[in-house]
Amino acid sequence: MKTTKKTKGQTLPPVVDAIEVPAGEAESMKLRSKLMLAVQDRVHASGASQSQSAKLLGISLPHFLELMDGRIDLFSVEALVDMGVRLGMKIELRVKPSE
Repeated sequence: MKTTKKTKGQTLPPVVDAIEVPAGEAESMKLRSKLMLAVQDRVHASGASQSQSAKLLGISLPHFLELMDGRIDLFSVEALVDMGVRLGMKIELRVKPSE
């Protein structure tokens, strides 16, 4: 894979855009990433213990630790949406034509 050196004022594409994966898989990874970060932020803001948070999310403590470690490959969009709703979040999806 070719690497690019960043120069002042230059922005690099997100990692998902930079790796070679099918377009659908890349979009799924982006969506799961945004959902996971939102869930992690809400968990941190709650101040609840790890075991309390895991129980609220309906997952085991080991699975909760994987969530907080960012193991995106272990979580589906559906599971992350469910966790967000359990945390009191309103989840919206916006679809637009590709550029």
